[in-house]
Amino acid sequence: MTLRGIDIPVGGDLAVLGFDEQGAASPGSGAFPDLLRGMSERAWERLRARLPELMRQRLGRADLLAPGFSLYDIDVSVSPESRMTVQRTDAGDLTVHVVTGRNTIIATTTTPTVFGSWGDPRFSVDFGITFDYLVDVPPVAGPLGLTGFTDLRITMPRVDSQNLVADLILVPVRLAELFTDWSLDGTLGQLLASVDLADEANDRLGEVNATLQDLAGRGFHYLELLVGDPAELARQLGARAAAGAGLLEGLVPAAQTLLPASPRPAPRGAPEGG
Repeated sequence: MTLRGIDIPVGGDLAVLGFDEQGAASPGSGAFPDLLRGMSERAWERLRARLPELMRQRLGRADLLAPGFSLYDIDVSVSPESRMTVQRTDAGDLTVHVVTGRNTIIATTTTPTVFGSWGDPRFSVDFGITFDYLVDVPPVAGPLGLTGFTDLRITMPRVDSQNLVADLILVPVRLAELFTDWSLDGTLGQLLASVDLADEANDRLGEVNATLQDLAGRGFHYLELLVGDPAELARQLGARAAAGAGLLEGLVPAAQTLLPASPRPAPRGAPEGG
């Protein structure tokens, strides 16, 4: 899957705009404030509900760091915060990229020494998580759908010792290596499989798909996907931007995702933005 352009931060709104063959805006268009943001926040909410237990299971394996080094007293704190950006793919679909706030794990590890648990090093790791999902935009008017997660990664892990023993035996170095290499392994794949985005699509995209169905019933069969700020969207719309200026001003207060619907296919090569 090839992406066009750079990630574009958006407010989460999506608008469906119908344009007739003369480029005039059609009645029946619709704006859906915070639709994409709502889907992203809900996806992260569902992921983070399962993340602590799955991480405890993964990190609680015996000899995880090295022979004799097994973690216990594992505390996982997951941030409720997330932000999103979008990109348009060459296929005309929409990739939504989500970056979470910082998450924290605090744990103690056994050591192969004779000093007992008082000598076990304790440490913390804080890290971000990123994941992507795809909104399918059919070229001929039809319902939008969610393909599911395409990636989930742990990013920028920072390890800090919580006692002197941890400083002395270089546990933070080994943990940093572990988390840096930990991307889409079996545990994270299990996490992704646990969230059904089809349910999310039916719930969140219902009104959008009803608008698309109404426009298709009136002859607006062909869809495009445009992403950008108002000036960039106007550039991509070309002559249609002037015809629908009033409507666009009402629907697009900031960077947005637009779905123009037309009676004929868009010219080859357009749009370029997003």
